[in-house]
Amino acid sequence: ITNEAVLISDAQGVIKASPATQLKDNLGNHTATQNLKLGNYWPSNDGSDKGLQIKSDGNVQVGGGITQVNIGKSYSNAPYYLSSYIGFNAQRNNQGQWTFQSDDANNGGAAIISDVTGNLHFVTYKPPQGTNTATLTESDLLANTPLLITSNQKIGIRTTNINANADLQIKGNTYIEDNLGIGICLTANNNPKGYRFAVNGTMGAKDIFIEVDETPWPDYVFEPEHRLMPLSDLEWYINKNKHLPDIPSANDIKENGLSLAEINALLLKKIEELTLYIIELNKKIEKYENK
Repeated sequence: ITNEAVLISDAQGVIKASPATQLKDNLGNHTATQNLKLGNYWPSNDGSDKGLQIKSDGNVQVGGGITQVNIGKSYSNAPYYLSSYIGFNAQRNNQGQWTFQSDDANNGGAAIISDVTGNLHFVTYKPPQGTNTATLTESDLLANTPLLITSNQKIGIRTTNINANADLQIKGNTYIEDNLGIGICLTANNNPKGYRFAVNGTMGAKDIFIEVDETPWPDYVFEPEHRLMPLSDLEWYINKNKHLPDIPSANDIKENGLSLAEINALLLKKIEELTLYIIELNKKIEKYENK
């Protein structure tokens, strides 16, 4: 096919030359042995079943869905070897330069890029000035990679320098709106107490800071109106219940767990009461010794 003339067969079977501009829809089935350039026409013999259209403006429309797509080779210039990509207002040339077109107000874009090592980069870019076409080098573009999936199934979010021991690495602040479980999937069935964060195993930390909203800190033990339980009553309580007053029993802890803020407040209360017992006993000893 040229821009000058083509050979066609009319209804009587006569073969003759005709201007290429006379090509229309519904030309029947064809097998191309060389590169085929289509204008604004459908290569189909059924006008109601327009499966593929390559328009004169370069846009491609596919009807009925796509079952297989090959986005070209995944090797090109060092050091990144990128050329297999899907660009959204992003286009790459053979020299590794990326172009983002402007509509006189904005020139942002994005790309999904595969490199020759099997890594997949999800890139977004928005220049500070949106009024002109933007051109970036390969390294500048990859610096805007919010998501990286490596060929060994590691994921980096806002980082491309993933620790060798990490499967998922996140750089920056992280906000999790719903519940988070480590070693456990939190559902309505296994999370009756509504934990926002649960660890099925041992957790290590250099320090844990607990903000207390409702648990009162037991400074009230030292107020004049606070009365200590007599030691004889305390002995009777311990012999009967096998634990200190106000402290949960072993069965309670096993069934319901414990609150770090609450148990620390209770333990401090017992330490403060023990201190008062010691002071009281010391006074009795001094009184006895002074006799």
